[in-house]
Amino acid sequence: MGGGMSGEPLGLNERAWEIADQIATHAAVLRVVARTLPGGARVIDAGIAAPGGYAAGLALAEICMGGLGHVDYAPLVIGGDTWPGVHVRTDHPAVSCMASQYAGWAIQVEKYFAMGSGPLRAHARVERELFAKLGYAETARRGVLVLETRSAPTAAVAAWVADKARLVPAQVTFVVAPTASLAGGVQIAARRWRRTTCAPSAAPTTASCTAGRRTTP
Repeated sequence: MGGGMSGEPLGLNERAWEIADQIATHAAVLRVVARTLPGGARVIDAGIAAPGGYAAGLALAEICMGGLGHVDYAPLVIGGDTWPGVHVRTDHPAVSCMASQYAGWAIQVEKYFAMGSGPLRAHARVERELFAKLGYAETARRGVLVLETRSAPTAAVAAWVADKARLVPAQVTFVVAPTASLAGGVQIAARRWRRTTCAPSAAPTTASCTAGRRTTP
């Protein structure tokens, strides 16, 4: 398949877990809070109760892409004015976008609701039709899910997600941030490149998406 699709497992969850470990290690610097729920699931708050920030936003965006993307800040000139922008590049646009970054997993447990993105989707594959079309799957020993939400997941939510992913809660890390937060806004901006790089049937073109590059405001 075009767009960087190889069909071979690329270890998205392990890559994302390593980034999550770095975020937790440097939580104070990144202005995030990491905690463990009853049952063992890890929650990294990057914008609900914790303030988060620009650096947390870059890390969150890279987790969303399963560690296959590189995200940097870059100035963007529009009509003579300079705006802050996000530059995203990847050698695996189809996998990093549709198998990981795309927020396609609706997490609904009793009154709790959030949209889930990140590499745990490629392991759980609850979006069966999408992953059948992608032709990509991986089996992970642990996984990372990004939740776009204003409410942190509870132990019950973690248990539900883990069960759907055929894991135990201690094998799951959640990174959470509302889209209106600073970190959440950065990762949303980093998603806009998929409009040109991730059409499953289209190979990258030199003009729009060589190696999945795009700069967005």
